[in-house]
Amino acid sequence: MDGKIASRYQQVKETIARTAQAAGRPEKDIRLVVVTKGHPLTAIETVYQLGVRDVGENRLEEASFKQQTLTALTGLNWHMIGHIQSRKARDVCGRFALVHSVDRLKLARKLDQSALAQGIEQPVLLEFNVSGEVQKSGWMADDKAEWPELLPEVEAVLACTGLEVRGLMTMAPYS
Repeated sequence: MDGKIASRYQQVKETIARTAQAAGRPEKDIRLVVVTKGHPLTAIETVYQLGVRDVGENRLEEASFKQQTLTALTGLNWHMIGHIQSRKARDVCGRFALVHSVDRLKLARKLDQSALAQGIEQPVLLEFNVSGEVQKSGWMADDKAEWPELLPEVEAVLACTGLEVRGLMTMAPYS
């Protein structure tokens, strides 16, 4: 498995390099987050040895187990990429270098409260549903006519002093 992981990782790195060059962007400006959900601890150890420092998980329980077990992997940045239930916001806050899935004001406020209680600023991305697909999470932003209703919520999130909003997370429709 280690050889397969190394080979696939190298392929992805080469694709990133070609794409960055074609777009006229420096490759160093692109951060690869390796999604490790459902993979064993050995897979994370392998990608770590290859130089990966950013890993993504979509379930808090699985991420917590891996974080507690892999403490020897220094400099590893954990990313929460999955949907977060509001009641679990307290457990997410402070454990992830970046939360990619802040998809509603209620969750943002819960994360903000937790961050303030911990004396930290939690980096987050705001998730917007730009495809209009009902199975996807996020603020519905596919219809420009809805934007005026969206803006007060976004402004409320931006006012959360315990959150550092770094940008947006969106997924285009599959086509």
